[in-house]
Amino acid sequence: MSVVVTGGAGFIGLNLIEILLERGIDVVSFSTEEVPAVFMDHVERYRGHLTSITGDVRNLEQLKSVMAEHDVSGLFPLAAVTADANREASGPELLFSVNVDGLITQLRAARDLGVKRIVVPASGAIYGDSYFDRAVVDEATTPCQPRDLYGITKFAAERIALRLADLWNLDLVVARIGGTFGPWERPTGVRDLITPFYYVARLAQRGEEAVFPYDIPDYCWVYSKDIASGLWHLYEKARPGFAFNVSSGLNWGQSILEFAQELKLIYPAFSWRQSVNGDEINVPFTDYRSRARMNISRIGASGWRPSYPPRAAVKDYAAWVSRFGQAILT
Repeated sequence: MSVVVTGGAGFIGLNLIEILLERGIDVVSFSTEEVPAVFMDHVERYRGHLTSITGDVRNLEQLKSVMAEHDVSGLFPLAAVTADANREASGPELLFSVNVDGLITQLRAARDLGVKRIVVPASGAIYGDSYFDRAVVDEATTPCQPRDLYGITKFAAERIALRLADLWNLDLVVARIGGTFGPWERPTGVRDLITPFYYVARLAQRGEEAVFPYDIPDYCWVYSKDIASGLWHLYEKARPGFAFNVSSGLNWGQSILEFAQELKLIYPAFSWRQSVNGDEINVPFTDYRSRARMNISRIGASGWRPSYPPRAAVKDYAAWVSRFGQAILT
């Protein structure tokens, strides 16, 4: 069994690849960059089971060649551009080219090569404005009202994927991924929306001061290891033709401050405080409004639940930063 993870050198891709390798699956990372050397060293025990290929998901012939050469039976099309407002304004064409056209190209290649199972990663960003007028968002009743171009393209990609699954007889399921932080997060050139956890980890490693907003917005975060396990669960267990929220299902409150406390134990020179002065804040959030939590009862009914509640996640990530931060954090 061989599986292709496009965008495999990215943040979530590396977490997923690690889980796939642990389960004895041969993995092909197809990405615009090579898998980082520190990750290759980390998975050295799986030498020969991970192939890193650089390429463009909009290149149909290259995708088909890779799938044929490696006898691919599964696909996780993670490749995407996650844009901030500056990139939206300066290059909207790239978002649609990669996030929509690129996904169609990947599905076409999978159809032509007879790939048996596909898990398409959508995004919780597709709920958009619905996060701010209710306590919970779910797959069945919550209107999708994306406002930014990333959310718009991911919503379009999700609906196109489900439609093509019907037309092309693809065994396909959609994962609406919640706000994710954790191991292997770093700027890659195509991911502008870096989480505040990353910024705290970087400041701690440098022995600098982190300044948080006085009012921490309440997000439904999810740990990257849980996202990876959720994606694999959907690959194995989920009924095709559906979209599933994949998140923690919890409001995390001020857990990021607990993360700072954990890092202080590892990096004594690090300090942190909260401020009402916006000019002082160096731990940015993509939105300073609290959001509804994501309901995960649909994926829960299929037998999955996250393994990392807030306290366990921040402790695990702090330990990971102490081990890999020098190589990953910039």
